Amino acid sequence: MKRILIFVIAVIMTLSVAAQASASVMGNAELNVASKYAALICYENGQLMTTKDAETPTSPAAGVKLMTALLVYEYCEENNIDIKSKTVIIPKFATEGVEGTYNIGLKKDEELTVEQLLYALLVSNANDVAKAFAYFVTGEENETEFVRLMNARAAELGMTATTFVNCTGYDAEPNNVTTALDMTKLLCEFYSKDAMVQMTRVARYTIPQTNKTPGARNLNNKNHLVSTTLDSNYYHKGAIGLMYTYSESAGHCTYTAFEINGLTYLAVLMGSEMIAMPGAPVPIIGSLHDFKNCYSWCQGFEYRELISDSKLLGEIPVTLASTDGQIVTYHPEKTIEMLVKVESFDETKIKIVTEGIPEQLEAPIEKNQVVGTFKILYDGEQIGSGNLVLTGGVDRDDFVFILRNIKEFMLSDTMKNGVLIFVGLIVLYIVLGIVLKIVKLVKRIKRRRARKAMIERRRKEGKPIDPYYDDYYYDDDDDYYE
Repeated sequence: MKRILIFVIAVIMTLSVAAQASASVMGNAELNVASKYAALICYENGQLMTTKDAETPTSPAAGVKLMTALLVYEYCEENNIDIKSKTVIIPKFATEGVEGTYNIGLKKDEELTVEQLLYALLVSNANDVAKAFAYFVTGEENETEFVRLMNARAAELGMTATTFVNCTGYDAEPNNVTTALDMTKLLCEFYSKDAMVQMTRVARYTIPQTNKTPGARNLNNKNHLVSTTLDSNYYHKGAIGLMYTYSESAGHCTYTAFEINGLTYLAVLMGSEMIAMPGAPVPIIGSLHDFKNCYSWCQGFEYRELISDSKLLGEIPVTLASTDGQIVTYHPEKTIEMLVKVESFDETKIKIVTEGIPEQLEAPIEKNQVVGTFKILYDGEQIGSGNLVLTGGVDRDDFVFILRNIKEFMLSDTMKNGVLIFVGLIVLYIVLGIVLKIVKLVKRIKRRRARKAMIERRRKEGKPIDPYYDDYYYDDDDDYYE
């Protein structure tokens, strides 16, 4: 059920970008971010609040691990695996030749629970853990099959511009490719798994001693928005975990969430650099600083009704009804609301445009039957759409229906062609009758002449003439002639 919900949200976001309303259309001030690529959405309704080059391909860096963690968590859900008790035995594949510096030093044959490894993956961005999970899910000591599963899951989420090449996000050639918009779809699905979201919110996580380590591992959260351990300049009490990461090809990337006035917003901030700020002793990380701008920008948003499902938008004449002059009204299939900046939203700029409404309908018709569509324009730009349905139904008058059908049949081409064929057959019958009579008469005349000629020859030749047979004969109609 959750997959269906997130799929619907993904579709809504895709449509929102396809006909995206700018910040001014939404009645909002422009969001200023240093990140090259950005997308900000409302989790509850999938409304795309604002974007910046959100469909431009880029690398997600370790944001790839959000998909890695999602696949592992769903694998455990589908197979009824308890992540707190299930032990993973680390393969050699996850301990040798692991790229990058984000590792927790896993040992071959070391035993850790799935939960412990998920914390390590999400808190410490551990590459060796990502590879251990690839083995845990597929049973293969390589990433090939796991990466195939990652891309298949991305396709299910509607991440049409995304291609994963590894499970770690480590820069490769070719590299992992996605967009800010696609990452919002991944974040929506990830955010539906509350247990994992809570893992990303901890400032520090400790993995106790294992069968291969003499002591505990203390892991500090690399997301500076939720932890002050590594850098206290970016901590924000409103941030809800997820992930901060950096790579040379991707730049600084922040994937996070926050709540304001009972609504949850998911922020994707990618491709930023270190930026110099007035008064700051050193440059700051752009994507982390952008979070504060996002948080402030989303203050003052409220739901506003753009159109109600009870609003009558017009009427249509109905034929074949028992009452002459019958009409039926239509209205939006459902109420449409949208988050808007209350202080700057102008309701007078809303315009409803209907499309595809028929000039008349033929009974019987049903209540809530779709008869057209509508678009919602704000200051001339489309910000929403939906179906138009009938307010009530109308039964058909069968007597009127029969009379109408008779009339239509009498005036139809079929009837006209039938009459022409019938008349043609009659004419043909008459003509054939006349022709047959003529043929028969001609034959009769020929026989009479032949008989007379024969009698004349017999007389000349002096042969006897049968007075009955020769002077009288019968024709084909049993008539006799002298």
